[in-house]
Amino acid sequence: MTRFLWYFPCIVFALTLCHLNPLNAQWVSIGPGGGNVRILYVNGSNLYAGTDGAGVFLSTNGGASWSSISTGLPLSLDYSPVYAVTVSGPNLVAGLYGYGVYISSDNGASWSASSTGMTSGFIHSFASIGSNLFAGTFGGGVDISTDNGATWAYAGTGLPNYIVSVASSGSNLFAATYGNGVWISTNNGTSWTSTSFPSSYAISLLTNGATIYCGAYNGIWTSTNSGSNWTAIKTGLPNSYVYALAQSGGYLLAGMDGAGVYASTNNGANWSVANTNLTNLTLRTFVMIGSNLYAGTLGGGVFVTNNNGASWSPSSTGLYNTTISALAATGSSIFCGTHGAGLFLSTNNGAGWSAISGFGTASDSITAFAVLGTSVYAGTSSRGIYRSTNNGTSWAPVNNGLTNVYVYSLLAVGTNLYAGMAGGIFVSTNGGANWTLGTGEPLSGYYVSLAGLGTSVFAADRYNNDVYKSTDNGMTWSALHTNIIYPYALTATATNVYAGSHGNGVYVSTDNGTTWGSAAGGTLDGYVNALATDGTAIYAGTDGGVYCLPSSSGSWGPVNTDLAVLKVTSCLVTGGTLFVGTAGGGAWKRALTELSVGPSSNEVPAQFSLSQNYPNPFNPNTTIKFELPTSSHVSLTVYDILGREASVLVNEKREAGAYEVKFDGSNLASGVYFYRIQAGSFVQTKRLLLLR
Repeated sequence: MTRFLWYFPCIVFALTLCHLNPLNAQWVSIGPGGGNVRILYVNGSNLYAGTDGAGVFLSTNGGASWSSISTGLPLSLDYSPVYAVTVSGPNLVAGLYGYGVYISSDNGASWSASSTGMTSGFIHSFASIGSNLFAGTFGGGVDISTDNGATWAYAGTGLPNYIVSVASSGSNLFAATYGNGVWISTNNGTSWTSTSFPSSYAISLLTNGATIYCGAYNGIWTSTNSGSNWTAIKTGLPNSYVYALAQSGGYLLAGMDGAGVYASTNNGANWSVANTNLTNLTLRTFVMIGSNLYAGTLGGGVFVTNNNGASWSPSSTGLYNTTISALAATGSSIFCGTHGAGLFLSTNNGAGWSAISGFGTASDSITAFAVLGTSVYAGTSSRGIYRSTNNGTSWAPVNNGLTNVYVYSLLAVGTNLYAGMAGGIFVSTNGGANWTLGTGEPLSGYYVSLAGLGTSVFAADRYNNDVYKSTDNGMTWSALHTNIIYPYALTATATNVYAGSHGNGVYVSTDNGTTWGSAAGGTLDGYVNALATDGTAIYAGTDGGVYCLPSSSGSWGPVNTDLAVLKVTSCLVTGGTLFVGTAGGGAWKRALTELSVGPSSNEVPAQFSLSQNYPNPFNPNTTIKFELPTSSHVSLTVYDILGREASVLVNEKREAGAYEVKFDGSNLASGVYFYRIQAGSFVQTKRLLLLR
């Protein structure tokens, strides 16, 4: 156990540093649960879920709760879904679409790439025969591994290249292909022959002894003789892609794309819908554990049934794979809009979420929010604008006067409500009852963000690469000719307007939009998706995480410690907390007191230093300053008198400069505390006194 000796005049403290319930833990994942689940796989009591962009999750209690096991997987990418998961020997193996195979020898605690010899990085499916592991790829046929996924070799001679699914039955290996039906290999992939499958686009496979089922784009077929003959079993099925098949007792179940689950009690001769309480109907995968059937969906996470589909329950607690497209707050309520998974509400600062019913369908994409008085407005990508006057309990459309139903942005200023659409900017002066299209803005525009400053309203048009301004409540608009390439996000303080671009960082105007320039220096990812402000600091959500500009005279710096998914799509400041939404990783939050990270000046200090906090004694807030002469990884931590970690203020790389960090001791008892900095080889500790 490590001990640090901290010396002060006439006093020596010998403290054992330990980590017991720190009050601040950098970024915290808060959900909501659900999202895109491509594959479910069971091994003993372990249930695995492969997701879009958030890696692999594990449940050890039958889906009651989930935890991420994704360290080392390529997360935070625009498209890195896990399509396949299996166990081979001692290894857990994951197949990613576009990034090949990863293996873990410690049940997902860590992963490493393992694609040596593979013909394609687009993995769709795994199957095993004895010690041989097969990977069906989209573009490279089938590959085989004889060493539990460590290395691979081609095993697709004679087989078409585009494989959607593979499955084994005894010594036979079957491959469902995109465009060429179902194929069979009887010699571990050395050679392949086509079966007589009657549909060209085969999707899903299920084997049970000598019986094979195959779901296609237009129904289900079965064969009892290794594919030599197939019989259609689709009476009662909708005309929809069949992505998942399962057997449970005497039931045969089919997971459909957009039509939910259908069940048959007579081996497929007839089918009936089995969607009770299944709030997402876009199925992708099934798996059985005992008498429980689990279903993975695109947008709704995992559902479970113990009665063969007669009723379903959600089973996604801790499985945070939603893409968050919009965030808003009113009072103690936080609204979270998702891409394809509907709308959620939290009344406890993100500690828990409830899906909002009565708002379209669970698969809605929510693109924007605005709060005007006691009303909350939600913009959608397909059905215009909805309003709730009872904190989200019920919603009603307010689209009168709108000429388009694709809403990009919403803004409330005074008594006016503005809507940035695909095809113009609209204003309502009566709470959304009626809308009027402004003039002067191109009707070809995509008005992806809105911001207000005084009597001016600004709109970012990503299609025409400009920002537009109105000074008459949205009736007329004029181009500002900013030369900003792909403006994506806007926000405003009391004096400045900021515009985030896709490719060139953030711009600022200090003269109400007349002129624009780069918003300070420092480190900033150029692809900005969202901006927010607390009135002084600016927070940028980018393709590479969250960045903070502490003041208009400061510099940008990253604030990404513990933020596992770095593509940030939305930002919200409320109640002393920054909330961000990510692409595929749900929502996260972090206290604003941890986020004053940019240099407080542009001067480079001559040496490392840690200043005494001010004020001291303090109640409950104080400021800690430190200086870095070179870029360094900085750890700044507060400990109590027993050496227990009380708060992690900084734990990330910082550029050279002078910094100020706010520390909030609201949740601490009165007494002596210590703050310790480590930056490279520089280590220093000082004492602070909290008096309540």
